[in-house]
Amino acid sequence: MTQDMTKVLRWSINWSNALIMGKVQELPDDDLFKPASSVAPSIGWHLWHIMRWTDIFQANLANTTSLWEEQGLVETYGLTDLKLGMADSGIGLNTDDACLIPQTIGKANLLTYGGDVSTTCKEVMRSFSVDDMTTLCKSIYPADLSVGNFENAPRPDVMIMSEFIFHGGHVSRHLGMIEALIGATLHQSGTATI
Repeated sequence: MTQDMTKVLRWSINWSNALIMGKVQELPDDDLFKPASSVAPSIGWHLWHIMRWTDIFQANLANTTSLWEEQGLVETYGLTDLKLGMADSGIGLNTDDACLIPQTIGKANLLTYGGDVSTTCKEVMRSFSVDDMTTLCKSIYPADLSVGNFENAPRPDVMIMSEFIFHGGHVSRHLGMIEALIGATLHQSGTATI
């Protein structure tokens, strides 16, 4: 692997995060928080969910606490009585519960959190060299949830490069969903890249 590959891995995550932030920044609150259907969460949920995972990703790489936990954002944003799903990331929730989270947080706070997470993630990723990419770390994604909940399920050892690649795909997936929801539900040009 060359140094250029390390830069490409960082760039793909940073670029997708920036496109997500740019697309949602343009949207009025009603469009950001409106569920796409009874079984599809809002654009705001996709923003919050992927920023939570970006926060979990950067904290795992830095071997530290996520900004979400460090800043006590569950309490700060008034989420203590809401269902937050697996890893406080919205996974496993019905649409109503999922959509309530970003709406309660509010657009300004979502954008602030997303900006802070993106900046921190960029700094953390920059600290890894090409030589670090084959170093083993614990995956942020449990191998088997049948043996425990997310917080205590065993995590496989993976190369740091694998975490970059998987998370880059995850971010791109949610960017695509946001683009599609803007086009399909708001009847606007959803693409962030053309």
